[in-house]
Amino acid sequence: MPQRRLILSMCCLAHAVQDGLSAAIYVLLPVLAQSLGLNLGEVGLFKGLKSLAQGLLEIVSGVAAERFGDRILLVFGLAVSALGYLLFWFAGSAAVVLACLVLVGIGTAFQHAPSSALVSRAYPDAGRRGALGLYNSSGDAGKLLFTTSFSLAIGAGLAWSVPTVGFGAVAAIAAGVLVLLLWPRGSASALFRRTAQKAKAAPENGAAKGWGILDRQG
Repeated sequence: MPQRRLILSMCCLAHAVQDGLSAAIYVLLPVLAQSLGLNLGEVGLFKGLKSLAQGLLEIVSGVAAERFGDRILLVFGLAVSALGYLLFWFAGSAAVVLACLVLVGIGTAFQHAPSSALVSRAYPDAGRRGALGLYNSSGDAGKLLFTTSFSLAIGAGLAWSVPTVGFGAVAAIAAGVLVLLLWPRGSASALFRRTAQKAKAAPENGAAKGWGILDRQG
């Protein structure tokens, strides 16, 4: 598989998993509330704190990606999200549930900025618009897959801890796949170096045309 397609595939995988994990919270919380006796106020507070952790860290995720590297942050985010879902196995109290949700919020924060940067660098010219469109749609596919899977599992009579631990395992496997396939080595490293050098040289050569609304060619 060409390196740029591999990069796009791995970013789509991370997006699908992370968005799926985040969306699954909406169907998980009502079940947790019933099982652990949480009231609506606690459910709303816990969801708000999870969203707060995710939102605040998403603001700084771009800066963190420049400091530590996009691929490292992608793997880190998946690993933390996996930990959050795996710890739901021990969620016998409201405090543990809150800790798990905050961990998921932290993990899912480190996905959009590094993935978008990786895809943009892998497709510096033709094909960028289509690549980013495919990347964005993968998140919606993940939301549908994870929420549907959880609902079907609960409908089949499984305990809520079974699909949550399964989701954690999926995130951990995805992190391992990214480490094996997306880490910068060999031709992948060469691709990143070439695209970075081209982006740096473009303004000097007067070749920068922009993209998106400024570039109808995509």
